[in-house]
Amino acid sequence: MSGSDGAFSTGERRPLTRDAFTSEETYRRTRLPVSLATTLIPDAYSSPEFHELELERIFGTSWVAACCTAEVAEPGDAVAVTVGTASALVVRGADGIVRAFHNVCRHRGTQLVEEGRTHVERFFRCPYHSWAYALDGACLGTPLFEGSEIPESEQRIFDMSDVKEFDRTDYGLLPLRAETWGCLVFVNLDLDAPPLADELGDLPDRLAGYRLEEWGELQARRRELHGVLPPPVGAPGARQGLTDEGALPLAGPRNVHRHDDDAYCRQR
Repeated sequence: MSGSDGAFSTGERRPLTRDAFTSEETYRRTRLPVSLATTLIPDAYSSPEFHELELERIFGTSWVAACCTAEVAEPGDAVAVTVGTASALVVRGADGIVRAFHNVCRHRGTQLVEEGRTHVERFFRCPYHSWAYALDGACLGTPLFEGSEIPESEQRIFDMSDVKEFDRTDYGLLPLRAETWGCLVFVNLDLDAPPLADELGDLPDRLAGYRLEEWGELQARRRELHGVLPPPVGAPGARQGLTDEGALPLAGPRNVHRHDDDAYCRQR
């Protein structure tokens, strides 16, 4: 393990090239038995190029936990969150189904909803030119649809009734894959990806006794009370930082946020 980088040596000079990031040899020592293995290369935490590849090949093709089911418990509840390189909009429809879409208006590509939680009664309205979309992603039309509340003096500006080739059914929000498990809503940017169950494997069976479907409400309440949020999806090192067993001996009451479940239950 000798070398200019000590335990992190890969036999190459630093900084590593982009090609090295996708080479199995770069990570060979991380797969050795624990007593012999090294940690990930430093580039995994600091290299913009490594982060780009991570967003593309991991967060761009995998199922990513986007929010808690309790955050989209009622029809019209929605959460806008960054998944990889995209802004995703998770929403529960009037039919009770949770869907996800690219958080982008089909007219001029404006972000439809600001990041975070929101609630709408009937539709999402683009802040740029007021195109509107139903909870199932369907385009309700340009601003001149029933209930759009566009002042009469401004309606001529938005009128597209004479555009014969425009069919609003062709301009719904672009869909993303969305599935739920336990208390979590997962989103996948890859429309051709295998179902969530394939990626979870035997995890649902192993965690069946933990009643995960009940955790979503608790987590949502915790965020309201304490403002405690997980690292942004796709943030460099977020997953590693939350699952690093080497840090467990250092975690104690002073360093770990405590949530008073009993106090929460008393407030219900």
